[in-house]
Amino acid sequence: MGLKKQTEGDLAGYTTINIDLGLFAAYEAACAGLEYVWGGKCTNLGHIPPTWYSLEKQSNQGPDCSGYVRALLEYATACIVSQGFPDGSVAQCDWVKAKGFKPGDYSATGDGDDHIRIAFKHEGTHGDTAGHVWLTVHGHTVESYGGYGPGQQPWQVYSGIVDECFVLC
Repeated sequence: MGLKKQTEGDLAGYTTINIDLGLFAAYEAACAGLEYVWGGKCTNLGHIPPTWYSLEKQSNQGPDCSGYVRALLEYATACIVSQGFPDGSVAQCDWVKAKGFKPGDYSATGDGDDHIRIAFKHEGTHGDTAGHVWLTVHGHTVESYGGYGPGQQPWQVYSGIVDECFVLC
């Protein structure tokens, strides 16, 4: 496994990473029912059940958006963290761009293709910093979001407000 530069197909010339959809789904299921905690990070990457820590709550409550994306991708790839995938949505957006993943049209998420995408909504005074990160697969989001925690939503909830989207595989 690991990062790979594709040589053919619609991702030719771009970096991809192998994501095991069975492991992806297992990690989603293991995180069901957790709450969203700003600053919540996984302390045992690559393992189920995950444990979380937040300086804000100092408890094992649940992940924030970037903590969840990082932990989920590490479990489903067994290598993305060793490839340098950081924590924090700003750093994650910078890493995806620097590694050469294909910029994507977020609306293609609704086409029902088999691509897994990572998307970012920017915040800040100039819209230049990532404020939320999530994954999309098979027409829905996979994310940890405020007021809920890890879960899924229809991809359209972010339609029209996505600032950057990249195809991971």
